[in-house]
Amino acid sequence: MTIKNDKISILLPLLLTALLTVSLSACTEQNVVISGGDGDSTGLEDPNQAPEENQNGDNQDPHNHYEDPGDDGHGHGPDPDAVSTPTSEITGSWRVARADDDAPLGYFDLMNLVGEELVDGHFVMGLVPSEMLDGARGDLLEGTSWDGEELQIRWNPTSQSSERYTITSTNRVDDDRFDGHFEAELAPFSFDVTITRMNFDDLHEADEQ
Repeated sequence: MTIKNDKISILLPLLLTALLTVSLSACTEQNVVISGGDGDSTGLEDPNQAPEENQNGDNQDPHNHYEDPGDDGHGHGPDPDAVSTPTSEITGSWRVARADDDAPLGYFDLMNLVGEELVDGHFVMGLVPSEMLDGARGDLLEGTSWDGEELQIRWNPTSQSSERYTITSTNRVDDDRFDGHFEAELAPFSFDVTITRMNFDDLHEADEQ
């Protein structure tokens, strides 16, 4: 009887140890979850954990790759709420020449919005008043304006920062021509000019002849 009890005393701890090992192994297997489709293994997700934030700071399920097919904000077609302002009749390309011999003073691209006096634009110089300035180009200066009747063009093609060239219309012949006057602020240049809208169709036909 004593020998039998001794055997039970020895086997009982071994049996308890084996049962404990099996239980721990089962618990460990329950904590392993295979994610659907990407082949990565991750730990058991906590259902109370908040969704991760994306780069824009929005709360979003990291496994949800659905994208809204709506307007992406880059604009597909015109904005129905956009308001466009038409340009005035002075907008275009103009040739200015000395009135007495039609020698070119310069060529001007003008842009003006209806209802505004400010005129933006660029210039390219001609042979007058000096061949040294022929081909000089740049932006028009502040003060270039159109009030619906009088056109004033201000620019500086020289290396003297304080120089100002000014063309002022004196008579509107029609929509495509003005009479005017040119004057330099520093240099002794002053003479009457014609201001004529450039017709590129006519120039193209002249080149072909």
